[in-house]
Amino acid sequence: MTTSDDPPVTRRDSPTEFAGDAYWLKRGVAIIEGTQESLTRAAERLAMANVWFWTTYLAVLALRTHGARTPSIVEVVPAGLIILSYVASASAQMPAAGSFDPRSPESVMAAHTAAARSRTLRLRWAHILTLVGGVSVAVALLWG
Repeated sequence: MTTSDDPPVTRRDSPTEFAGDAYWLKRGVAIIEGTQESLTRAAERLAMANVWFWTTYLAVLALRTHGARTPSIVEVVPAGLIILSYVASASAQMPAAGSFDPRSPESVMAAHTAAARSRTLRLRWAHILTLVGGVSVAVALLWG
């Protein structure tokens, strides 16, 4: 229940008015730092998937061939693809190279944007190569 002595409730039109600039600056820093960490975690998971593909591939290949016959091309191709996708996922974990003038916020922002794009592109390639490597393992298992 309100009385005439209560201050009027004002509507806040933007989140900045509610939380303040310092809050949003801290939130922006957390988002940016979290993005880099999440890219690294995703690349680590892809690397682990490649390790699993490699282990599965080698075990099945060893059981199939028993060392008595030469593997077919369908059975050999996954090895190269898995190695390539592992290298791509390791590359996606590495920081992007770049430089900036620390006195210029625009230079820092441009360097950050370029680094984020570079890491995102490397992670995208790692995803694609891991998918292709996994499919090639499945093909080798089924039709090799």
